[in-house]
Amino acid sequence: MISYQYTYLLMALGFSLVWFLLFLIRKDTRKEMIICSTLISITGPALNFLFVQDWWHPISFFDGTRTAILESLIVAFFIGGVASVPYEILFKKRLKQKKKIFEVKGDIKFFNLAVIGAIFFFGSFYILGINSFISSLICFSAPLLVILYKRKDLIKNSILSGILMIPIVIVVYTFIELITPGWINAFWLWQNTPEIIILNVPIDDLIHYMFIGALAGPIYEYMREGKLINMKR
Repeated sequence: MISYQYTYLLMALGFSLVWFLLFLIRKDTRKEMIICSTLISITGPALNFLFVQDWWHPISFFDGTRTAILESLIVAFFIGGVASVPYEILFKKRLKQKKKIFEVKGDIKFFNLAVIGAIFFFGSFYILGINSFISSLICFSAPLLVILYKRKDLIKNSILSGILMIPIVIVVYTFIELITPGWINAFWLWQNTPEIIILNVPIDDLIHYMFIGALAGPIYEYMREGKLINMKR
């Protein structure tokens, strides 16, 4: 059996394969994937900093520690792109911008959302004493509510993007389980999450990725002030 030290890298490999598949399918969504991957990648180490305290203990291939900063950065990069475009690809939607906006304006909107999420995440964990799993859901929900309050046309995008993450995660986690069986029980700290595994995925991770998809799906359209329309056949 391959050492668990490679498991987090296998997660990166699994999501990267999905990322490149989606990247090849549609040319017009590639920019969105790259931007969302880049922006969301910076949140990976920050989130994992709290996750390793009470949720799971992955082993880093690069330094042998449980912080796994580099792996969390890589995995977050690929998850960001994977979660951002499945709705558009599956339902044949494309982005239409009513007006050209400056890139910096979109970056500011993302920064504002990131600040809101960070306040709720670290505030929930350190001030309210809520475990990192629930804190992460609060973290994703806060900026998501801002987006959906301002852009009700993105509600369908958000819901379906969250749902579409479920089969993707099941495939990736099954791939990891085949190569490093037992990795979930070796890494998870079950005292803070229900010990329920569905199709090789802990139920907390299924919920976690659904929330990621619900947020990442509409975030680019929100940043670029664009509307999704049907593609011409």
